[in-house]
Amino acid sequence: MGKIVLATIRNEPSGRKSVLVKCCDGKRRTIRLGLVSDKVAAESSDRVQELADRRGDGEGISKRTAAWLGELDDVIRSRLERADLVAPRPGSEPVAKAATVQSWTDSYIKNRKIKKKSTQQVIEKVQRNLVDYFTPDRRLDSITAYDVETWRNWLKAEGNRRDTKKKRTELAESTVRRRTGIAKQIFSAAVRKNLIETNPVTESGLPCTTGTNTARQFRVPREWIYKILDAAPDAEWRAIIALCRFAGLRCPSEVLRLKWEDLNWSEMRMTIHSIKTEHHADGGIRVCPIFPELVPYLRDVQELAPTGSEYVIRRYRRNNSNLRTSFVRIIKRAGLAPWPKLFQNLRASCENDLIDAGHHPKAVSNWIGHSIQVASQSYWQVGEEAFTKAQSVGLGVDEKAAHESGTADDCTGLHSTESGTLETQKTPELIGSGVFAMGDEGLEPPTFSV
Repeated sequence: MGKIVLATIRNEPSGRKSVLVKCCDGKRRTIRLGLVSDKVAAESSDRVQELADRRGDGEGISKRTAAWLGELDDVIRSRLERADLVAPRPGSEPVAKAATVQSWTDSYIKNRKIKKKSTQQVIEKVQRNLVDYFTPDRRLDSITAYDVETWRNWLKAEGNRRDTKKKRTELAESTVRRRTGIAKQIFSAAVRKNLIETNPVTESGLPCTTGTNTARQFRVPREWIYKILDAAPDAEWRAIIALCRFAGLRCPSEVLRLKWEDLNWSEMRMTIHSIKTEHHADGGIRVCPIFPELVPYLRDVQELAPTGSEYVIRRYRRNNSNLRTSFVRIIKRAGLAPWPKLFQNLRASCENDLIDAGHHPKAVSNWIGHSIQVASQSYWQVGEEAFTKAQSVGLGVDEKAAHESGTADDCTGLHSTESGTLETQKTPELIGSGVFAMGDEGLEPPTFSV
């Protein structure tokens, strides 16, 4: 047998300790000790090393190791048994086989109640990434925080190889973060099931939250949209484009779920059903105005629809209807170049138009179907028109009149009342695309309730 690598002690960030040992079969075992002293960890390391050595040559263990085994609690003893370093106690039930990457991820996906097909597909991608890197038989409890860090580096460079036929295989940072977050959920479930003691993703401190990629933000001008509408092949395609750009619907999910019964022409409102937010308290149902720009395109489709039609969009509901590819063709036919995020940029452009038109941000967020926080992080943009308006209007305050009337009080934002007390003006003034005039709150814009 080859020489055995000496057991080492690993100190977890949480203060817990583990013993790592490589046995004669070439496999590495991790025995988690929990919160113990350095002395206990050192003694355990020596005993585990001896057990690994004796496992290879079949000799009996020393009296000291036998005594140490006899004093172990059931938890540590069971971990040694799962690692196949000691035999089960006579008469005891056999210890369950240690979970592997393949077995646990299979169990996680099977037992988790996933309603959305898209969510299922993303989790399955993360499973493939974990299995491809760690191998199917890798013990779950042997994966360390360092292992997860190396997995993430591999994921960014190679993780997309099996999921696309494109030459470019490097994943975007936001995608890597999202998949790391799902891996964190998978390991957290294993902790709750007592398969592992700690979550290696949590211990690694890797970022799991996604940010906004400002490089992919793009405000689609209205004059472009009218050119594209003229290049659209039929009334239904024109309605799809109009619903995205003039009402901010998600495509394809919300556009294809829109029914004729959802349109209230008498009140000029429409009810939108969102798959993305149906787990929220409102069930993913919101009411949005039927804006004037949208009316002619919906009327055209309605006139052509057969009697008894249920859905507004009928022709492009099949699974093989690739709306994105068809939309790229339409854009090029109009003599324009496709923008980064075809349908999402239309939705964001609609929201920015509504903000610029002076609608209250809370109302706009309700119509579009997300919170103000999401809107400010991922949707609102400051365009050239905001700078132009700022240069011509300034702060919108007549300083001379304010000074003569005695209502201005330096730079504090405070003014006197008839009773002589001081009040703070707290009403923000909308001055552009999601930009508010600065009041007494400070540099940050006021936060509205979601």
